[in-house]
Amino acid sequence: MDSKKFDPQQLDTQTFGGYSKEQVHQLLELAQTSIEQLQQENQNLTYRIQYLEGQLALYEQRALNNTLQSSLSAANQLVASIKKLIGRDFMALIKQQSFDHIAEFFAQQDDDWYIVALQLVPQALRNQLIHGLPDERRVAILTGIASLRTIPQPKIDAVLSETKDHFLPKVEQPETSINGIQTTIDLIYALSPAEQQESLSQLATKKPELHQQLTKKMFFYNQIKHLDKYGIQTLLKQLDRGELVLAMCDKSQSAINKLFLSNISKRASEDLREEIDIMGKPSRSQISTAQNSIARTTCQLIADGLITYEP
Repeated sequence: MDSKKFDPQQLDTQTFGGYSKEQVHQLLELAQTSIEQLQQENQNLTYRIQYLEGQLALYEQRALNNTLQSSLSAANQLVASIKKLIGRDFMALIKQQSFDHIAEFFAQQDDDWYIVALQLVPQALRNQLIHGLPDERRVAILTGIASLRTIPQPKIDAVLSETKDHFLPKVEQPETSINGIQTTIDLIYALSPAEQQESLSQLATKKPELHQQLTKKMFFYNQIKHLDKYGIQTLLKQLDRGELVLAMCDKSQSAINKLFLSNISKRASEDLREEIDIMGKPSRSQISTAQNSIARTTCQLIADGLITYEP
């Protein structure tokens, strides 16, 4: 059987089943383009094959020319080879199972599922499965197969998915590791100083052990005043200038502001004061965010051993 690619220009000028030469050209070019795409793609191939088979069936009914028939035969061969490629993984899974195991699984499915599944398994297995069915169900399955023209892609996907789920070993998903203490600390740092104080106060009363765990790992802005000169200088080198200016806009933390200003040069101190004046009156939320960020930076420096802090 000739499997060469069909050249639409070989057609003569007669019409085919009511279709003009130009229309047949278009149909064949569409089929050839679809086949070439099918050979390159590895997703949704089954759906494309079902569509192509339906188109080929129409062409076969309307083709009156031997050359056209030869082209369609070649296309059918391509479809068959692509179907073989699609079913390779599925078939490999099926072949690993015993017949009894397969028959038991198939028997649990409804008739529609069974009919679709039979189209995906080898002919020999298909014959065995049909032979093993109860008479009444065998007749229902055969009737369904006889009326089959195309199979919607979702039905094929369902059969493939359920079969793989049934036969493939279940792999337990690993648990996600979460540091609950650190997450809680991050949330507390996001609160305003008043909210931090209230939350920690309630935790100290209701969950004293948790309160102790948290406070051992936390550092608060107002504790900066307990750092030594070296600690303040080390901290200042790590801080974002904008955050420092925002934090120092808090007049209630005058002791910490003086500590910062006394550990930089006179010129740097004057520049910093000027920036604070230019900043004006930022919102309480902006100030709290800046102070919390500085507190977290300090906490990290302490954890890294770059700053010594003794409460």
